Amino acid sequence: MKLLLLTIDFPLPVNAGGVVRLLGISEALARKGHDITMLARLRESDTDPALVPALSQRLGGAQVEVFGAPQRPAPGGAARVAGRWAWSIGTRTPPWVWTAYSREMAARAKELAGDFDACLILDDNAHQYAVDLKGKVPVVLDMQNVMAASWNNTNHWGGAEPTAAQKAQQALAYRLLVQWEHRVSHAADAVIVTSADESVRFKEHHGMDCDWVGSAIGTPELVASPRQAKPNVVWLGDHRYHANVHGLLRFLREGWRPLGERGMTLQIVGREPGEEVLALANELPGVDILGFVEDLDGLLASAAAAVVPVWKGAGIKMKTLVLMGAGLPVASTSVGMEGIAAQDGVDARLADDPVELATAVGDLITDREAGAALGLRGRERILAEHTWDGVIDQVEAVLQRVAR
Repeated sequence: MKLLLLTIDFPLPVNAGGVVRLLGISEALARKGHDITMLARLRESDTDPALVPALSQRLGGAQVEVFGAPQRPAPGGAARVAGRWAWSIGTRTPPWVWTAYSREMAARAKELAGDFDACLILDDNAHQYAVDLKGKVPVVLDMQNVMAASWNNTNHWGGAEPTAAQKAQQALAYRLLVQWEHRVSHAADAVIVTSADESVRFKEHHGMDCDWVGSAIGTPELVASPRQAKPNVVWLGDHRYHANVHGLLRFLREGWRPLGERGMTLQIVGREPGEEVLALANELPGVDILGFVEDLDGLLASAAAAVVPVWKGAGIKMKTLVLMGAGLPVASTSVGMEGIAAQDGVDARLADDPVELATAVGDLITDREAGAALGLRGRERILAEHTWDGVIDQVEAVLQRVAR
């Protein structure tokens, strides 16, 4: 098929969880021999130009066109803030969607649309383009999160209690989000979500069926050596995603201290840690803030276990796939393991109480043989069910069903 791919997150460098899925799908479709053109909005204005031909090469020589990074609106000025929200209310669209939207990319997509069998729109906030392309080319949305189901169940201001004004703003944003997600979903010819649970949530909120294709990763290398490693525990995540920060703070406050006092080290990996995380790291024993790590495989090779303390959000977590795929024994909450058919004590350790989760982490490091065996079984689970070459046929089938 001749496929047009759209994304507002240019996927290189791979330094955020969201781009892992969109890059994985794109590369797998290229390996299947499809003729791909990608239109991508840059995430940052200082993106290395050499990454554009690098992405084209990774996509089998695909045509890749890029558009300027979003101009983030300045927070100051009551009139400007009021104007942004008035526009969002008038268009029934969350303000962050318009921040990321490129009129130039929309125009180019409409210009090209008639030449393609189908269009796949990758990443949630890019779905506005489905409205632009309706009737011009069959459109499939890849929905990493059913945001109408997950947005309103968390505090978007970190650990602090939101003010009355913030609560009102969150309620308004939620109403706009539900309206917008409903509208773009009905503008598309098909929607893909990341788990069976997400497909249920999607139908509950939007009254329509969808397909689900579990998130995956490229076939991972076995890099972990938990028997010989220092007692290091890896936490992996983007600090700009509220569910990650909420979970990390809860685990630090309620579960970590006894492990740190026993000589274990929690290695916190991810971009832009916030003030609350940095403050707790200074207060608690054995917490090491690493920030973004270039050589993630090298770090995982030096760790004895990993933890995924997530109590908010939905869908398959890329961090869980990466950690398990590397062969690390993983302790996770049930939310962190959603969409992965792992069994407690077989493929991973599962616990939803922070203290019990910390106990599970301690067990993995105390009994290295059992931990290493668990890590290998977890890796086999990922190899069997969560690699892109294993699941791309499902994405391909949806595209073929809607194609001209």
